[in-house]
Amino acid sequence: RVSASLRRRLLHFSARIRSLEYEEGIPPHRLKLEEVLQSRPFDVAVCCALAMNIVLLVLETNAEARGDDVGRWVTYTEYGLSIFYVIELGLKMYAKRWRLLFCPGDLLDACIISFDAAFFIISETSQESLPSPALLRVFRVVRLGRFISLRRIFPELWTIMAGLFGAVKVIFWGVLLINIWLCILSIVAV
Repeated sequence: RVSASLRRRLLHFSARIRSLEYEEGIPPHRLKLEEVLQSRPFDVAVCCALAMNIVLLVLETNAEARGDDVGRWVTYTEYGLSIFYVIELGLKMYAKRWRLLFCPGDLLDACIISFDAAFFIISETSQESLPSPALLRVFRVVRLGRFISLRRIFPELWTIMAGLFGAVKVIFWGVLLINIWLCILSIVAV
């Protein structure tokens, strides 16, 4: 049971927070939208969309390698996912406004989504030949950079990836040190 004085203090504190948020010019409906965009169910939905994007990328790459034509359903699904990402970015921009620029993850998402949308628009409206397929694959892989947002859903996965990056850094410096010693010893041996 919560005491009456503690309940009053909590109510006063929450009312003060709400008034501060509104004084900063952030209406409550935008705060609620931002809360929804940062919720676990929304992160899971984005994760499912990204997983579907990976499956489509694999199907498309396999079809191109075999010389087959990619089915129209793959193209339409990619368009649908791109529209989903653009809507998500629009909602984030509406909810966060200028604060979006101060969050590196959201800024990276905005760059990737904007680039992807521009690429789709150019590829559909251009009558000229597009860049080489290898360059197009690089752009598709950049789209998968949004998997950085999985760190909130799977913190263990992020810990493993951080460990891998740390190990690669140690291996790099170890190899560099071995090469320096080999150079020094080869100079001494001659």
